[in-house]
Amino acid sequence: MGILDDLKAKREAPERALAEEKARRRNRQAFCERYIDPRLKRLYTNLNELADHLNYLKPDKGFAYPFPTIGELGGFRRR
Repeated sequence: MGILDDLKAKREAPERALAEEKARRRNRQAFCERYIDPRLKRLYTNLNELADHLNYLKPDKGFAYPFPTIGELGGFRRR
């Protein structure tokens, strides 16, 4: 019966490891759904609102860029 017990233990070891991995994945998924997802959604909402406010302002600012070989070029506008 020692051989059968050894074979049974070898068969059950991968099954046990797979069950433990599934449990870890479920725990990580539950953690993400409970803590991370709501915070990311709030962050997205706040950043989206900020972008809407900034798009409303539309500052008209020109700038120049210095090129090493030809000097400074100006008249660039941000859109």
